[in-house]
Amino acid sequence: MTISRREALLLALSIATGTVVLPPSARSFEAKLVRVKRRPEAPAFTLRAPDGSLHSLKDHRGKVVLLNFWATWCPPCRREMPSIEALWQGVKDKDVMVIGVHVGPGVEAAGIYARRNGLTFPVLVDDTKEVSYHYGVRSMPTTIIIGPEGRVEYVAFGPRDWNSEETRRVLLSLRRQSAPEKT
Repeated sequence: MTISRREALLLALSIATGTVVLPPSARSFEAKLVRVKRRPEAPAFTLRAPDGSLHSLKDHRGKVVLLNFWATWCPPCRREMPSIEALWQGVKDKDVMVIGVHVGPGVEAAGIYARRNGLTFPVLVDDTKEVSYHYGVRSMPTTIIIGPEGRVEYVAFGPRDWNSEETRRVLLSLRRQSAPEKT
C-alpha cells in the first residue's frame, strides 16, 4: 500500500488529534498481528457486561484470550466485528475465549449493538477507560492476544479480518504450547 504525502499528513493529523480518519487508500489496510517479545503479564480486570453481570480475566486462566478493544462510534471497529464473531464461532469449543471491551461510556449502546449484530461472545464495558489505559490502548480497534498462562503474546493496532487461517493457527498454537505433555 502506498499513500500520498497529503494522505500521510491527514493520517498523522488524525492520530495526533485522536480521531479515526483514514485516507481512502489506507481504509483497506489490515493491521499486522505482532508477536510481543517480553510477554508481560496481562493486567487483571473485572468489567460489567450490558446485562449487569461481572466478568474477570482470571475466569479464563488456562485459555487463550482474544481481547478486542472497540467502540460503537468507531467505523473500523464495526467493520471487523463480523469477522470476530465468525472466529468466535469456530474456536469457542477449543479453550479459546473472545472478549470485546467497549471503551468509554455507553453500556446500553454496547448492549444494543451486540444484540442487533448477533454478537455472542462476551461484550464488556470499560466506561472509565481504566482497563484500556493499563493495556496501553491508544487507538481503536486494538486487539491483545493473551496466552493460557496470562501473558500478552500478540497485539494488533487497527482492524483486520480475524476469521482467518493465520489467526486460528496462532490461537490454537498458543493453546497447544500450554498443554501438559503426555508421557
